[in-house]
Amino acid sequence: MGQRTMPVTLNSSTDNIYRFGYAGSNWVSLVKGGSSWSLMATANLTVRSDTGLINSPPIFSMQPVVRLKQSCSYSIKIPVIDEDGDFVKCRWATNSSGVNECGNACHGLSNSILDEENCTVSYDATGASGWYVVALQIEDFATRQYTNPFSSLPLQFMVYIYSLNASSCDSKPVIETTVADGSVIQIYMNTTYRQTIIESSLSSIAEINTVSPLGMTKSNLLTYGTSNNKWYINVTWTPTETHIGSHIFCYTAFDNNREASDQECIRLVVLNDCSSNPCVNGASCNDQINGYKCTCAAGFTDTHCETDIDECASNPCENGATCNDKVNGFNCTCADGFTDTQCQTDIDECASNPCENGATCNDQVNGYNCSCAAGFTNTHCETDIDDCANNPCQYGTCHDRVDDFHCDCVIFLKGKICHKRKCKRDDEKKKVKPLKINVKPKLMDLEWI
Repeated sequence: MGQRTMPVTLNSSTDNIYRFGYAGSNWVSLVKGGSSWSLMATANLTVRSDTGLINSPPIFSMQPVVRLKQSCSYSIKIPVIDEDGDFVKCRWATNSSGVNECGNACHGLSNSILDEENCTVSYDATGASGWYVVALQIEDFATRQYTNPFSSLPLQFMVYIYSLNASSCDSKPVIETTVADGSVIQIYMNTTYRQTIIESSLSSIAEINTVSPLGMTKSNLLTYGTSNNKWYINVTWTPTETHIGSHIFCYTAFDNNREASDQECIRLVVLNDCSSNPCVNGASCNDQINGYKCTCAAGFTDTHCETDIDECASNPCENGATCNDKVNGFNCTCADGFTDTQCQTDIDECASNPCENGATCNDQVNGYNCSCAAGFTNTHCETDIDDCANNPCQYGTCHDRVDDFHCDCVIFLKGKICHKRKCKRDDEKKKVKPLKINVKPKLMDLEWI
């Protein structure tokens, strides 16, 4: 049995539940059951409310053939992993209600007992020697109380019961390795995992079978040291990005009599160096060989992008403004009288033409002053100076003008401020001379009658 993936196009479903399977008629001759077979898988592609993701179905692995010695008791443990932490159960496959999960191979291992919650098949190999089939469905549930599984996946493997009259139930190869059965080992992507698997037996070891992740290599079987009863293989595996996640690695030894050791399995969890989310503040983590590199979001720096870049360090704000550092930016709180992004512009307080009556406005920092035209005063030159205020007219009535005044002098006085006495001839000059009318008589022609 190999492991591979293939694309499958599924018709749309209103409930996002999909079933797909395969069927054929190539089973070997079985002690119980016919030659037809069927596999059926069910997947629910609805986004889960608890994780916000589509369900991750259980991961399991099993050697294709399990050899059992006749009349001996066995407990076959199915190694199962669920990345979502769901409750996983194993049940017998069925052929009912229009869903054919096992063809003629349903319940093919008579008198065996299935512990559904522990995925363990217990069997006293009292049946006739020959080939049997075990057909199971592996299902995951949100909790133990749920009855509707997220997914249902088939697992089918062969059981061969053989008879060795001279052999006891305990005379079988034994695995000797530094990695205990059921161990969980973390491996970083692009690093090489190595393991030595040692088996001991009173008979010569013929083979150490492995059910391994794709890409794992296995050495030839070698004698261990100078002993004559131990053999070993070396396995190596360099996972890549496509392997990120959990994998089950199982191994079983067979001696020359084809007696098998108990299967042992470990869990290999492939991580990349970014699995721990070392990059912060929205940075992108780029896994590298034996390391990682963080590509920081704008505004952050340092190894893990943990430091906010201080955009105020260069003192961008001018004219006494206060710089306020932001993520990937800054803003300036301007001092009074300045404006614009960096407070570089002096506000022109003269822009509104506050000075009146022809005054000149002089812009200053956070203010202005007005240079008044002659005759005006006050802040905005809005007030006409009263040139009559100090009573300049000595003997007369003062009339205020712009930057000037006029005096209506009393009789006999003259001058700007009525300070001069009029002369007599001044009045005489003002007298009106009499109009002279010269009438020339016109001669008239007289006509006598």
